[in-house]
Amino acid sequence: MKYLDDLNIFGCIVRYGNFAEASKRLGIPAPTLTRRIQSLEDVLDVRLFNRNARKLVLTDAGHKFYQKCSPLIDEILLQTENISNENENHGGQLKVACPQNFINFGFQKFFSNFLKHNPDIDLYIETSTAPDELNAEDWDVFITPVEMNLNNVSFKKLGQITDILVASPQFLSDSFDITKPEDLDGCDLLKGKPLVDWKIYNGPQFYENTSTPKLLINELMAVKQACLAGLGITLIPNVFVEKEIHKGTLVHVLPEWASKPRDVYIVYKDRIQQSKKLNIFIDALMDHGFKF
Repeated sequence: MKYLDDLNIFGCIVRYGNFAEASKRLGIPAPTLTRRIQSLEDVLDVRLFNRNARKLVLTDAGHKFYQKCSPLIDEILLQTENISNENENHGGQLKVACPQNFINFGFQKFFSNFLKHNPDIDLYIETSTAPDELNAEDWDVFITPVEMNLNNVSFKKLGQITDILVASPQFLSDSFDITKPEDLDGCDLLKGKPLVDWKIYNGPQFYENTSTPKLLINELMAVKQACLAGLGITLIPNVFVEKEIHKGTLVHVLPEWASKPRDVYIVYKDRIQQSKKLNIFIDALMDHGFKF
């Protein structure tokens, strides 16, 4: 199936004229398309495109290959889709890997609503703090802020995380003024895995804290609760505490300082012919967005 996908990608790039438009139409990142074409060229032992800064042009070999193979590819894909439509309904099981912290902070509501609106689909969800260690063949979808070095997968950006410092108003009133990151060295710190070694930035300025905290736990929800109870200051993803900051139950400390943003992705198996249930799930997740 992989080579069929690669051939279809090749045909789409030829028809649309460039990688950018093919990427948009297929929903596959342009760098992935580039890798797949390079892989196809390696298998065929021939160069298919001449690339330069201005345009993409078929080589003579690429033109001949497209003319001969394009009708065959279209027919194979059409028959594959027909068979899939005859034999596959919208139901079945989807295997999803998701960080435990995302579940705790609200994704369980999305999963529950999804199942309610799609009763023919079953979800098997595995929580993990290291999705890059999972076998891609075992999962249909990853939801992850971790850059994954996997072959034959596609990515869709779901949102972005920035870690910020927060504390309760009571803790701040009982503590000394915190006007610079170095003041944290004398504070009670609350740390939750994976945010144990703190690194925050203010433009070119940088601060790192690797000290032993008052509380260390492998679950960010517990850290948030300890922070709300006035036990100390914590570094936590902004999306996890937006409501509390708005309500005033938590205060954004040193707001000009924060971690570098991290993108959150939906990662799924790179197939041109996706299953209906997978497409339904990805569309629903993209519509929901990275909200808690």
